[in-house]
Amino acid sequence: MTHELIVEKLDTLDSHVAAVDTRIEVLDQRLTQRLDTLAESVQILSDQVGRMTEELTRLEISMRDGFAEIRAGFREMHEGFREMREQSKKRDEQIDRLLTILERLIPARE
Repeated sequence: MTHELIVEKLDTLDSHVAAVDTRIEVLDQRLTQRLDTLAESVQILSDQVGRMTEELTRLEISMRDGFAEIRAGFREMHEGFREMREQSKKRDEQIDRLLTILERLIPARE
């Protein structure tokens, strides 16, 4: 091979290497853009998941507090019913005593 042929082949090879370098740069830029877009999307989704998690936590706390209030309400109702039963029992006893007194005071008709 002559020197001119070697130089020509080296120029051709250099031209091909430059073309490949350009393609690599273009592909690298496209990949970088896609990765940046993906990173932005992941960040948006991560933010949304974070907000949803916070909202679920607030909802759980609210539900827990609500159930605690309901349980407290049932306890108060139970205590109220217990007191009503006791009062009813006392009234029944008072009525029985009054009936006994009335029976003694009113003579039996014969």
